[in-house]
Amino acid sequence: MDFNKQYPRILPCPLLINNQELYGKNYGVNKLNYSTVIEYQQFLKEKGTGNQGINTYMRSLHAAFERLVIDGNLDKNPFYRFRRLPVLKNKKKHLIFTEAKAFLAIVNESTNENAKHLIRILLFTGIRRSEVLHIERNDVSLSELFFRAVNIKSKDKHKVLRGIPEEVLRDFEYFMNNSRSQYPFKVCHPDTLTDWTKELLRKAGLSEDLHCHSLRHTCITLGLEKEGMTIRKMQFYVDHSSINVTEMYCHEELKKVPKIGLEYPKYHQGFH
Repeated sequence: MDFNKQYPRILPCPLLINNQELYGKNYGVNKLNYSTVIEYQQFLKEKGTGNQGINTYMRSLHAAFERLVIDGNLDKNPFYRFRRLPVLKNKKKHLIFTEAKAFLAIVNESTNENAKHLIRILLFTGIRRSEVLHIERNDVSLSELFFRAVNIKSKDKHKVLRGIPEEVLRDFEYFMNNSRSQYPFKVCHPDTLTDWTKELLRKAGLSEDLHCHSLRHTCITLGLEKEGMTIRKMQFYVDHSSINVTEMYCHEELKKVPKIGLEYPKYHQGFH
């Protein structure tokens, strides 16, 4: 059987089965065993994949091979003994003010126009990468400075009204004027946007732990440092289901910010 054709969505990593190459070696499905799995895990580490990424690959492969066992195409799941690798919980999740300034300078110098404008929108609005890529043309008003974006974390996938900060108005104009598509911001795959972000973060000499979602952390954390901003206001702006979720995005010292102020912030200004 051709594993890749039958289970293409379950296999997210460069592991080829059915007598095809597995990082330079030939393996058939029936020849894979636990020692091969450990060997592949070591290969991913040497390749630079972090523990969290390895765990994701292994869970997907475990599920794929389990399906083979259920279907009667395999006697034993070679991934059955795999245990999750420890993932450090103290990874850097956001940029401090000076780092955000330095990163923004690198972004503004980028020759990749799509990357530059998308990353600026992520940094100043705090929306998620999939949310910005799926903004619809009819949900953007450049004259009234607002847009609507789907909350991908919500069960009903409702749209949230957000203000367009003046700092990123030209970034919104770039996509609205250069595309006639219903989804003018959908210029790449979400993973490609992550790759662009990490590349520019490296150029700025910042932590390799940072990625697209770190820009959301940065926007919320630096936004809470502004005078008059409260955690409750920020919760409404980013559409968190609980104020406790918003608190997770804060510096330790910012967790003491008052949870008062129920008014909805019309616009969330940039961090400078």
